[in-house]
Amino acid sequence: MLAELPPIDRVGDHPLYLQVKSALQAVIDGGGLPHGARMPSESAVAGHYGVSRHVVRQALERLVTEGRLTARHGAGYFVNHRRIHLVLPSLTSFSEAMRTAGVAAELRVVEQGFEESTPELRRKLDTPRARRLYRLLRVGTAGDEPLVLIEAWYPSRVARVVDHRMIEETGVYQQLKAAGLRPARAENELRVSFVDPPVASLLGLPWGSPVIVTHSLTFDQDDRPMEFVRELYRADRFVFDYGSNSERRPRP
Repeated sequence: MLAELPPIDRVGDHPLYLQVKSALQAVIDGGGLPHGARMPSESAVAGHYGVSRHVVRQALERLVTEGRLTARHGAGYFVNHRRIHLVLPSLTSFSEAMRTAGVAAELRVVEQGFEESTPELRRKLDTPRARRLYRLLRVGTAGDEPLVLIEAWYPSRVARVVDHRMIEETGVYQQLKAAGLRPARAENELRVSFVDPPVASLLGLPWGSPVIVTHSLTFDQDDRPMEFVRELYRADRFVFDYGSNSERRPRP
């Protein structure tokens, strides 16, 4: 791999550790190293570039923070899976979005049922008098690897047209479309957070690992709110490209 590393500018103003990080990243993102491959040692990279091991360690730790590498104590640094690219905003289901990205994924139901909701949720879904909304919690996986935790809330008018026993087989959107409810637009937010113990367990991550969090409020063809979804994506497995495939409106 060392022979594939691009050169760095040792006399420029750009910090050396960022240049080394960019060089290593170029080989990783270019597919030069498969998932699970061990990176060259700190001393090998330092010798290649003529820099200190501290500079290389800074570069490697930055790649760990970004999710491209995993550090294993006493063993070195290892390449993570290439990240899955998804587009926001999107009016498709998680399964459809993953198929578009070329990844076969499945959704497993963890919890479902009517639960007490917050005033904010009732406001978003335009159900001010309905204290209980339908909540659906699922884990999305690919090849038995957990990738995303999806928590969705629905008003009763939407939940009653879904056969909850068939969600894992047919999904939610397919059933809603069959009942004449078509997603027409979505309002989306994206942020970064860190997992607590319950979420970490479901996603197979160490406590405190970074996740990409999306909030999506979806409206049907009559411009009525039909679904509010909070999705927690593993930051080491996803990149989001911001598209423009739905109408955007400012939140009140």
